[in-house]
Amino acid sequence: MEEKQDELEKMAMAYEEEKQELTELEEVYAVLELEYSQIQEERQLAEERMMEEKRELELKSQAAIIVQAWWRGYRIRKAIKGKSKRSKKAKGKKGRLTTN
Repeated sequence: MEEKQDELEKMAMAYEEEKQELTELEEVYAVLELEYSQIQEERQLAEERMMEEKRELELKSQAAIIVQAWWRGYRIRKAIKGKSKRSKKAKGKKGRLTTN
């Protein structure tokens, strides 16, 4: 009976030690879990920022393309308009030069 009592006391002491170790590990785990969640949140925010910057860059690029296309069209229309006026004036000048 005495042997069983000693064995029971040893098991109770081992249980208490393991229980204490478990509480210490749970405290450490809680700290690590908090740090992990903060890191994940930072990564998510960085990814969202990167996606927003990418979308903004695409919008700016699209706007630049539209402005450039408009400008090229404007220059072409102006050049065509200018050529038609010059060709009319040029015809009139040639006629004057030959008669003088």
